[in-house]
Amino acid sequence: MLSTQASSQSPFSELELTIQLDNNINKNNFHEYWKMNKGFNFNYTTPFYLGKIQGGLNYMQFSSKYKFRPDFQSYFIYAGWLYDFQLINKLSFAPCIKIGNYLMNFDIESQYEKYESEVCIEYSILLKYSLNESVAINLELGKNFVYTYKNIDLILLKTGISFQLETPEFFNGIQE
Repeated sequence: MLSTQASSQSPFSELELTIQLDNNINKNNFHEYWKMNKGFNFNYTTPFYLGKIQGGLNYMQFSSKYKFRPDFQSYFIYAGWLYDFQLINKLSFAPCIKIGNYLMNFDIESQYEKYESEVCIEYSILLKYSLNESVAINLELGKNFVYTYKNIDLILLKTGISFQLETPEFFNGIQE
């Protein structure tokens, strides 16, 4: 039976910290020039009035397939929203949307600027399996749309671990 989790939690009552490894699984025009080497995602999630809110950083390294194009690192700094649905006892899924700044840091200056900053939107589905009340493993499939001159579309498969904590006292003082 499908049930919702987020509606039963009070806003900011818990804090979930997640770290994930990223794997870029699609191929398009962008991939004719660059290859993703490694990536990771770190985020925090907390209940909000409807669903959960999230903030995070997604870091990825790209290497050029041609000497005349620079390698670069990207930093997607985002805010997001998701809504949990309980599938079975320990398994849940959540549709997610994230929006933020996609900063690219090129290794050399050439025809490109050293830094480029663009708007990015990601849609994803998150599957989470709870090992116990404070630890879960997760799998997330997401599609990034980076709005550059020539749009960058990435499909990312992320695997990771999440840790559930009670909201620290200092955070409760800040939100009041």
